[in-house]
Amino acid sequence: MTTASWRLRSLLFVPGDRPSLVAKAVAAGPDAIIVDLEDAVSARHLADARAAAAAELRRVEGGPTRRIVRVHAATHPAMRDDIDAVVGPWLHGIMLAKVDGPEDVEAADAAIATREQAVGLPSGSVALLPLVESCQGLRTVYEIARASTRMVAMVFSSGEEGDFMADLGGRWTPDGLALQYPRSRFLCDVRAAGDALVIDGVCMQLERPDIVTSESRIAQVMGFDGKLAIHPRQIDAIHEVFTPSPDEVAAARGMLESFEAGAAEGKAVVTHEGRMVDPANARVA
Repeated sequence: MTTASWRLRSLLFVPGDRPSLVAKAVAAGPDAIIVDLEDAVSARHLADARAAAAAELRRVEGGPTRRIVRVHAATHPAMRDDIDAVVGPWLHGIMLAKVDGPEDVEAADAAIATREQAVGLPSGSVALLPLVESCQGLRTVYEIARASTRMVAMVFSSGEEGDFMADLGGRWTPDGLALQYPRSRFLCDVRAAGDALVIDGVCMQLERPDIVTSESRIAQVMGFDGKLAIHPRQIDAIHEVFTPSPDEVAAARGMLESFEAGAAEGKAVVTHEGRMVDPANARVA
């Protein structure tokens, strides 16, 4: 599956046991919504949440917002039932929780393939977005990212009190110091594995828009493509960081035009507005 048609600056979680919020989440304008059947739903209400999630996703079909469901970990007995309940033409992707190795992805891939066939969807219709939430998972990110052709994005659990931080034993600070190495390692391994988008985790500071912005900026500067959100009020800040400004777009176009003009003359390196431009610079532009 190619990532070319996927744009994921923002992915907004919706609790699976509150289906009335699905339409509101779509209206907030994220690039994707994630209906959460894992952390957000108790085992007692899971069957009802699955049915409600599928029904609500049908109602919001169409439009630019990608529709994703987070399912239980591959080692959890609920994963297959989650997938069977929600896979249909209304679904774009499955976010797989707590991925510790490629075998988790392979198990989810097989379950999705079986359900696609059962409901008459073309093979490979539903994308996979593995969520790495442990130090063990971090050790195998490269293998995870290459474990399925359904892969469109890899997601890192960087929330300040999330599963990865708990596993790490670190402490959250606004500068993200504890997660500098994990974020960098995650990013480099995903890039080495292929063309999957790389998504940063949630910001839990709902009353501090400045923290949402600063966390997004840290991730964007490091090379991430987008960030998870837990509230609609976070979307604008995330989009502002992960969307190039008109000036940045114009500067990139100007650089590419200069580089392409030089290439037509047989030049490998050109000068543009006092700056050397080589193939790597052009690739960034």
